[in-house]
Amino acid sequence: MITEMESDNDNWRVDDLAISMNDYLKLSIDRLGIILRDLREDPNRTPSDRSNLLDVNSLCFEFACKVSELFEKKFPTMVPWLPEDKSQLKRMTLFSSKSPWSVVLTYPLPDVDLLKNYTEESLTKFIETPQIGCFVCVSYRRKLFRGQLLGMLSYNRLKVLNIDTNEIFIIPTSSIFHMPPDVCSMHALALNCSMMEEDEVVEKLWSEDLQAIFTRALEECTFEVGVGNAICDSPPKYLVDVVGTNSEGLTISLTDWLHNTLIPDMKQSFHLLTAKEELLYFLKDESIDPFCVSQVSSSNNNTSLSIGLYKEQLLSSLCSIPPPSTGPSLTNEEDSKERLLSSLLSLKKGVNKMFCDEACATNHELSEKEFKNEASYIDGDQRPFSQVKNRITLPGIGERANVVITHVLSSLSFYVVLEEKYSDFVDQRGTESYTTLIKRMNHPLNFMKYTPLPVPPSLGQLVAFHGKLSNTWLRGVVTQISKDSVTVLNPDLGQSEIVRSKDLRSITEENTILPFQAVLTFLHNIRFADNTNDQARDYFMQLTASKKLHVLVKSVNAKNNAMEVELFTSDEVNINKALVASGLCVQVCPVRDNA
Repeated sequence: MITEMESDNDNWRVDDLAISMNDYLKLSIDRLGIILRDLREDPNRTPSDRSNLLDVNSLCFEFACKVSELFEKKFPTMVPWLPEDKSQLKRMTLFSSKSPWSVVLTYPLPDVDLLKNYTEESLTKFIETPQIGCFVCVSYRRKLFRGQLLGMLSYNRLKVLNIDTNEIFIIPTSSIFHMPPDVCSMHALALNCSMMEEDEVVEKLWSEDLQAIFTRALEECTFEVGVGNAICDSPPKYLVDVVGTNSEGLTISLTDWLHNTLIPDMKQSFHLLTAKEELLYFLKDESIDPFCVSQVSSSNNNTSLSIGLYKEQLLSSLCSIPPPSTGPSLTNEEDSKERLLSSLLSLKKGVNKMFCDEACATNHELSEKEFKNEASYIDGDQRPFSQVKNRITLPGIGERANVVITHVLSSLSFYVVLEEKYSDFVDQRGTESYTTLIKRMNHPLNFMKYTPLPVPPSLGQLVAFHGKLSNTWLRGVVTQISKDSVTVLNPDLGQSEIVRSKDLRSITEENTILPFQAVLTFLHNIRFADNTNDQARDYFMQLTASKKLHVLVKSVNAKNNAMEVELFTSDEVNINKALVASGLCVQVCPVRDNA
């Protein structure tokens, strides 16, 4: 049993040792000072003298490290940035993210109350001379947290990092206190990391929308993290390899996804942009959603979606994806596609509104006969396209209007889109156009919410579907139903596609405001001559290819969104008369009713 006198003697011995060590250190420093002064004034100093000084410097450093090492476990002053138990790196979650190269992950939560109690006990030891890099306890605005001192500012203020959240605070010097050993022993709860090395091109292209999608994908995940090298020191930021598992149990290497999918897609598409906000509309689905590939794989290899929208990518999508069937086409060569796109740009004031494609098979079209005889394929009294809220304004009889042909049918009829004053819909909420419709339907934050149809589709039903030719979400009207598939007409461009029934999605109300844009158009007062259908159609395409076109309206049918016209090129060539003059068509009396 230790007596009071023995305890006093122990205290005296500790104090005596402290005095002795102080004397030894002071003597060593004084002696070193004399040596340095003599060497500085010695004209005969040699390279070996410099070598000896470097050895002394190294010995001093080793001595300081040894002293710290002997008592570090008993009196720790450094908080470890990484846990000793590496299994904790297998259960991490997202705390915050500004970009793939600025991510903060956190560990399974420890006993937070215990940490708070430790911190409260520390608030009796104020730090009078703080040093940059030291770990401290902080009491600021009723918050207690562990911090690292990053800098000293004017007016007695300090810059401090909360090591458990990676947040930075500016606080008064009176707010920091010594950190107890027990609090030091717990590793930092925030792992500041980067999932990729800095890339100037990617950083410039990274947008708020892309970050929102990136964060949303990570929020529901747990991560297994492999920690690599520190890419900066104080505070450290680590390059990490991250494998994520989402709420559905799908697992993917997010590091591989970034390097092999997203970044290559971004760099491949960035030259198509006029603003970085447009990048979303050029990226593939698997680039935006890291779990897309896994989802497709786990659901019987459903066709993955992509959201390329407009500009040059429209042309590239036409080139890269073969048409579903043979049949009449508006143009067959790439330069013709470019000319059509130019016409669209001209008509819509620089905004790509649509594109042409190869026609679908004749038996999958909504022919003008079907168009006029609605009751033949509509259940009950339901009218075709009845779910759209508004009708397009057609030009009046005798009125001229600029048009772009989007699709040619097997007969001598075709779909056109009109200029903005006819096609757009304006109300108190603003202007709804085809451009705003497609951008909204294909924004990742919207199309990811599309729900399958609750019941099998019916004829005439308005749905959302993913176009194979355009790689975009579009509006569609069901025109034919088979066992496992349906034929849908795109009422905004006039093209039809065959789609699996299970791939149809419910249309949202906001996407039913814009009137259907495609206007079924007939050439006034002419028909094919006998056995000249193919030649007449080809000649019609030749006459209209790469031309700016306008129509003179002869008859309108508002009920069926159709009109009969004389078609003119910009140099006033009358297409109707040219076809008759060629002998491929003959003139007839008009038979269609006006409405």
